[in-house]
Amino acid sequence: MACGKHFPGHGDTETDSHKDMPVLNQTKERLEAIELYPFSQLIRYGVSSMMVAHMNVLALDGAPNFPSTLSPKLCKIN
Repeated sequence: MACGKHFPGHGDTETDSHKDMPVLNQTKERLEAIELYPFSQLIRYGVSSMMVAHMNVLALDGAPNFPSTLSPKLCKIN
């Protein structure tokens, strides 16, 4: 089974998620255009699973210091 990772992307972070929680502080428009594009393509072509990155994504879940791995907004299963 193929797995896309690490949703929604670690590309614009400066922190090692093994040592501290990175914050992805981009606008939702920027995320959709850049960081989320590869994941939307994986979903489009039927990837079976997605690994969520352990980071804080303020544009998608505005809770400060709250990891995406625990966010119902980012980990919604359809």
